[in-house]
Amino acid sequence: MTQMIIPMEMQVRLDYERTDWPPLVRELRPIIWEEGTSYCCLLGPDFREGILGYGPTIEEAVADWELNVQERLAHHEPGDEIAAFIEETIKVPGIKGGNNERHYQA
Repeated sequence: MTQMIIPMEMQVRLDYERTDWPPLVRELRPIIWEEGTSYCCLLGPDFREGILGYGPTIEEAVADWELNVQERLAHHEPGDEIAAFIEETIKVPGIKGGNNERHYQA
């Protein structure tokens, strides 16, 4: 999977090993950056194909992104490369898939 390139000076450096981050963040390591007075969190090559979250704080952007990941996993089309990447990458208890029904259980 290709990850969008965000200039280093805009990126927020995270300690992805922090135990208080959601498991999806620790496993998938989305890029987070500051844009104006908001934060953005993205996994994927661009805004259209990737999964994006916004918020006034890093934590709110991450929470929005996590909800969008769950939604994408639950309702993606066949051939969705980002959803396939997530399903192949995650090794977090609570992720279930099968029969085109995918659910994340926190």
